[in-house]
Amino acid sequence: MSPSRAAVPRTGHLTPSVRDPLHLRPARRTERSTRAGMYLVTLVLLSFLLGSCGRHRAPAEPVDDVYIYLIDALRWDHLGCYGHPRDISPHIDAFAADAFVFTHARTASPWTRPAVAGIFTGLTPRLHGTRGRAGSLAHAFLTWPEAMQKLGYRTVAVVTNRNVSSVFGFDQGFEFFDMVTRPGADYIRSDQLHEDWLPFLDLPTEGRPVFHYLHTIDPHFPYRPLPRFQRNFQDGLQEKLAERADPQHRNEAARFLDQYDQEILQNDDSFGRFLQALKDRGLYRDSWIVVVSDHGEEFWEHGLYGHGNSLHENLLRVPLIVHPPGGRSGPWAKTMERLARQPFPTHALADLIGPRVSRRWEPLARHNARMLGLTEKEIAANLPRPGHLIPPDNWASYLLDGRGGTALVEGTRKLQWEDLPEPGWVFFDLRSDPQETVAVRLEIPSTDTALRPLQERITAWSDRTARGLHLRWEGPEPAPPLRILCRQGLREAYLRPGVAPRRFLLREGGTVAWRPVDGAELFLVGRPDALWQISVGNAPVRTLWPRPSHPADKPTGLQVEWKDFGREILNSEATVDPSRLPEELQRHLRALGYIH
Repeated sequence: MSPSRAAVPRTGHLTPSVRDPLHLRPARRTERSTRAGMYLVTLVLLSFLLGSCGRHRAPAEPVDDVYIYLIDALRWDHLGCYGHPRDISPHIDAFAADAFVFTHARTASPWTRPAVAGIFTGLTPRLHGTRGRAGSLAHAFLTWPEAMQKLGYRTVAVVTNRNVSSVFGFDQGFEFFDMVTRPGADYIRSDQLHEDWLPFLDLPTEGRPVFHYLHTIDPHFPYRPLPRFQRNFQDGLQEKLAERADPQHRNEAARFLDQYDQEILQNDDSFGRFLQALKDRGLYRDSWIVVVSDHGEEFWEHGLYGHGNSLHENLLRVPLIVHPPGGRSGPWAKTMERLARQPFPTHALADLIGPRVSRRWEPLARHNARMLGLTEKEIAANLPRPGHLIPPDNWASYLLDGRGGTALVEGTRKLQWEDLPEPGWVFFDLRSDPQETVAVRLEIPSTDTALRPLQERITAWSDRTARGLHLRWEGPEPAPPLRILCRQGLREAYLRPGVAPRRFLLREGGTVAWRPVDGAELFLVGRPDALWQISVGNAPVRTLWPRPSHPADKPTGLQVEWKDFGREILNSEATVDPSRLPEELQRHLRALGYIH
């Protein structure tokens, strides 16, 4: 259990978490130096009120402090403990020597918001639903910090990436949620985050353990390392790595790779001071400390740059280093050693640590999956098994800015369905081709009997987790082009796997242009009470929702349904009173913003 700490206030805006999505904390962080006295008074008053109000009781069993240190956009293969030849991560590498390095950790999404939503809920993106730009973390889910609060923990988040701000629901379960900002700055370095975090470390704990989540953003693009971290490496490594990039981008890739490593060095320095702060207070040895990333980064190895634009392994494989209480000689060493050698999904982190800090831990992923209505058989097939934590396979998916898809990794076989921009199946053999240089495109349906079961699994899971407006054409061929407009904003658009052999889908804000072919099916995610309008060929626009449909409003051959997790709740023949839906489904749809 953590010792009590004396209050040592420092500058920083300390704000109790609220559920108001329009409450933008960054706007309050101004005139830091002149308002230090106010912050001190606020800190002392909040500490007294929260500690004495009686809502939080000291835990009835020994528990350990938990510190999650997330480094945004950090590739696993750019750390020394994973084999990177440059000495740019000395503090992380020294930490890893007394911790457990997970050699095959994978995230469930190649960009921040769905990846962190997975860590907070234990679910993959197709389940937690935080996928596109408009996606938010639904309040219906039990989050990791909420679960820790139930165990008596004081929960603190200090973050720099707006994708995990309170606007998108990521403050759920945190007593203190600090979105670090600086006047006129859109890029907050890890040393600035550390400066804001220290006052939270020194809050009186009233005998309660703590759960701290720190989210740093360097080495995220744009790369702007401080002068003292800029290095002229002169080792030729950047040119060697840039050879993997397509020829027209190799010079730029080499330059960016150097800057990227410089920012890793910068963040490593901040991480070293983070560890030293724990050690100075006697909090290091007996705490759970986790270093993890939300996703990696691409440098034109596959013709793409950045992240959130593919399901390649240099985005999905991430560093994960876990220090249990006592380190490598502590009571959890044998368990950690076994798990660190196996494929591990980062969204299973809560169910890795939770049962080890409390006997009262309820498996987070299973709790949320049951809330969604998944059967025990589906949970067993797609979620980590109790006591093992390793799911039978690794799922990943994304949908962002006109690109999207779903991938399933079974051993060293990786099959993915690409929704956008070019629908189709792609297969990689990770054993013979770990860099994914050879993409095998499959026919629809595939003639490869060995891969057909994987295709069927992806298709079945996509159908089971489908939500939104479902369109399919059952009229005479050839089908006319369709144009779909959502007046209140279209959140997502994706195709059912295995039904469209070439490109037929185009996102234009709230508009989708689509020509159905070969039984193609299209899912559009918005809200059932939005004003959906569809034009078929040269026919006039027809309104489908929200008013009850009329036979004239149903274009010939076009079948329209609203589905949630594969269950039809609305169709083009009738409207459904949401109050007549099962109560559990109502609660879920309301949390996702589909009904009011």
